[in-house]
Amino acid sequence: MKDNLETDIRRSRSQEGVRMASTKGRKRPVKLPEGYETLQEVIDRVENEHIRRTLELTNWNLQKTSRVLDIARNTLKAKIKKYEIG
Repeated sequence: MKDNLETDIRRSRSQEGVRMASTKGRKRPVKLPEGYETLQEVIDRVENEHIRRTLELTNWNLQKTSRVLDIARNTLKAKIKKYEIG
């Protein structure tokens, strides 16, 4: 038992600074190269930037912004909260 704990501690220390991808649907986590973005990170970044630009374009009118983005106003509010915009 003690040997297993020490091995786990050593293993976790050796992986410090190494990003691991989510294990959704996979048996083992995947090591990511430094600076690599997962697809979800890219989608979130682009969505965040697009919402910010659209809000500026519409002078922060949520109704107009939701129409331009073709999403419900409540969805827009949820995304504003998710990305901590404003």
